[in-house]
Amino acid sequence: MPQRRQNNWQHSIDRRKFLASVGASGALALAGCTGDDGDGGNGNGNGNGNGNGNGNGNGNGDGNGNGNGNGNGDGTTGSGSMEFTVGVITARSGSYSFLGEAEFEGAQLARQHLEEEENVTIEIVTEDTETDPSTGQERMQRLVNREGVDFALGGVSSSVAIQMGRWASDNGVAYMAAGSHSDATTGEQCAENMYRPTCSNSMLANAMGEAMYDTADSWVIMYADYTWGQTGEAAVRNSLQEAGGTVVDSIPTPFPNDDYTQYLNEASDLDAEGLAVVIAGTTQRIVTQQFFDGGFDQEFEMAGPLHEEAVFWGMDKEIAAETGVWATPYANCVPHTDLGEQFVDEIVEEFDSSPFSRHEMGYLSMDQLVRAALRAGSSDAGEIRAELEGYELDRTIKEGDHYWRDDHQLIQPVDTITALPVGEMQDDPYQSWYQHNTRKEGDEVARADSGCGL
Repeated sequence: MPQRRQNNWQHSIDRRKFLASVGASGALALAGCTGDDGDGGNGNGNGNGNGNGNGNGNGNGDGNGNGNGNGNGDGTTGSGSMEFTVGVITARSGSYSFLGEAEFEGAQLARQHLEEEENVTIEIVTEDTETDPSTGQERMQRLVNREGVDFALGGVSSSVAIQMGRWASDNGVAYMAAGSHSDATTGEQCAENMYRPTCSNSMLANAMGEAMYDTADSWVIMYADYTWGQTGEAAVRNSLQEAGGTVVDSIPTPFPNDDYTQYLNEASDLDAEGLAVVIAGTTQRIVTQQFFDGGFDQEFEMAGPLHEEAVFWGMDKEIAAETGVWATPYANCVPHTDLGEQFVDEIVEEFDSSPFSRHEMGYLSMDQLVRAALRAGSSDAGEIRAELEGYELDRTIKEGDHYWRDDHQLIQPVDTITALPVGEMQDDPYQSWYQHNTRKEGDEVARADSGCGL
């Protein structure tokens, strides 16, 4: 396992300095965390008291102090505690809304744990991306400029997350693409301040290629025709072929969509034994329901590279029981640490929710951003980057090694799961309908070369 690597990038521009340069309104918007930033004084000659928030000089931001002190980082109060404002910008409406809500709940639980365990105060502000890239970027920009957020997380949709990550990187804001699985996120569209705390499509697909081939020799891949589905199709194709299987054809489908009948009929006309579904959220629920309603389960085995339990909890158990083998970034049946067991119990207690993958993604995103900022003593994106790259996690929900690679992918174990028999499915105190199947370590399934140019 690699040790923490020395970051040799130049630190990005502190957004307080960056936006102050565009005018007084930008400077006011960047007030951010409480602390003794010299927002009006000349400090040590750069107009912001060294930008570190707790100088030991007498600078008070009114133009007459030296203001630079021995800075411990943005958001440090006079008592030595740190305060951060975190933006959770995710899907709060539309077909991915239940995924975004779970990310938000996970982030709130992480905040609670951080405030209990560390000398830190965290304020969360949130916006709805409406699952639209331009809207997501605009909402992130609004939170940075008006609310002074120190860093951000969320996204759900990969196309939304990538656009927000690009803006965040251009503007000196650390951002966790909480639920973005497209290979492009840490591949050819990676960005210096964007991080992925969950598995990439290729990691998920590489964990299940052998299991798919054990189920059926020949497959059709049906996928959502945007960046997540496109890279998912390529990853499933590659993994299945490496295992010895055959991909007869791939069928793109529009997103969002509420009728997959024509695409299922198209698959039915092909000579294949299995159907791989690279479709997510409520649309995954729709296509699965139509798959069984149309009797396609009599023709095909089913499998997929992204299983999220909450999707299937919206169906009859009899259908869920026949959905085949799936890869998952997290499920409540995978091997847990002690913290993971606590996490499951507290998601149920605090939010009356059944824990699933998006809770874990939101939790990890908040936890990793704040802990990196605490180690750095700063919310500066460049300093957070230096703390994350190569860092090996010592607090995880899932068992197994987790570490941040230089392309900003969190390397972690990947599991496959299958449904329990209907009579063994649990609904109380939380829903748990699946059983653990196989596990592969992160280094086994991650691409050696992601195509990221960082």
